[in-house]
Amino acid sequence: MTDVRYDRNSAGLEEVLLAEPMAECMNTYAHAGVTFFETIAVRGKTERYANSAEVIDDVDVTDSRSPRRVAHVVATVDYAAKLEWGDRGPGGREGHHTLSRVADALEAL
Repeated sequence: MTDVRYDRNSAGLEEVLLAEPMAECMNTYAHAGVTFFETIAVRGKTERYANSAEVIDDVDVTDSRSPRRVAHVVATVDYAAKLEWGDRGPGGREGHHTLSRVADALEAL
């Protein structure tokens, strides 16, 4: 059996991870996530929550050796956290975990 040696090319990886094609790829997945979010989100009288999903493009420099382009799917209404995780207050409700389900669906692609 032949030994295989791998020398990490950090500059090359960083170039790929920060390139425009990577940004476009992340953005495409995120917009698919927004479409799924709009389909499964809780709908009230105003449908504000279902229409609140946005894509935020960014460069992630945390928890990795190389910065990378990312696109986040976020719900922008002020009560999104309570709908996502639930409310433990009086008359509390279970969370709907809409963004969590979006993340699971995108991960499966």
